[in-house]
Amino acid sequence: MSLLDLSLATFGPQTEIVATPTALLFPENFPKEKWIESGRMLRMLVVAAKWWGGDWVAYGKKTYGDGVMELQEVQETVKQMEFDAVTTASCVKPGHRRETVAWNAHREVAELPEDKQEEWLSKMEAKGWDHVELRRQIRASFASYPAKGNAFVWNGGTKPCRERVNWLNGIPESFWVPQTRELWKKELKPIVEVWEGL
Repeated sequence: MSLLDLSLATFGPQTEIVATPTALLFPENFPKEKWIESGRMLRMLVVAAKWWGGDWVAYGKKTYGDGVMELQEVQETVKQMEFDAVTTASCVKPGHRRETVAWNAHREVAELPEDKQEEWLSKMEAKGWDHVELRRQIRASFASYPAKGNAFVWNGGTKPCRERVNWLNGIPESFWVPQTRELWKKELKPIVEVWEGL
């Protein structure tokens, strides 16, 4: 049975739970066991939806080109998704994702090369780390890399910049009134100064 079939069995029209786009409504005296099971299903759907959204965007770009992201209907859909989900799904390929590891852990390794993703997710599982400890361990490991001459270049920390650029590029032109433009110029100036100093 697929995850979609399971979700319909849990939240579908034949159940007592009413699922709408903005609410999950339970009947009075709903059995605790069913409530717990519905929570498990909800958790699976939330994690799956992050992967699905990211894969949807990646497929669209690969198949129809980057220009497809300019379509208003596509922009509206993407704005509803977390940029984190899109970035993580496009960086961590389906073959490297693990159901036994929290989605947040995949987000932590998303900036790494595929072999490093595997290495760190395996370490996390073996040592029982949560995603916070995984992040700490990854960052600590990079302190030992020499400043120059290293074949591995870590692009960690660049993800928030890419997400902000994606967000700004997705804003409709009507957003950019003169006051908004000036505000954003002021906010982005320190980033430009850092870029010029690189």
